Amino acid sequence: PKYSAFYRSKAWRAQSRAKLQSVGYRCEARADGCTGIAVEVHHIKPIRTPEGWDRRLDWDNLEAVCTACHNARHPERFRERRNDDVIDLRTIRR
Repeated sequence: PKYSAFYRSKAWRAQSRAKLQSVGYRCEARADGCTGIAVEVHHIKPIRTPEGWDRRLDWDNLEAVCTACHNARHPERFRERRNDDVIDLRTIRR
């Protein structure tokens, strides 16, 4: 609840927009040579921790990232789910 309210706040929207603009919308993660366009701002210290919450608007705790790199930073949110009704084309051998 407080996290959702924070992400909707005027202060967060302004700070995250300023961070993206300051890096020219270039992904700062640079994972595996990423050249993606940064469209999200990642908290280096997660805001769900006391230290992260205190630093939620701290410029040095923010990282502009593309969606792929942001998802890679949060693997717990994007676990693959197995669905036996779907054929995974990656598993088919030629």
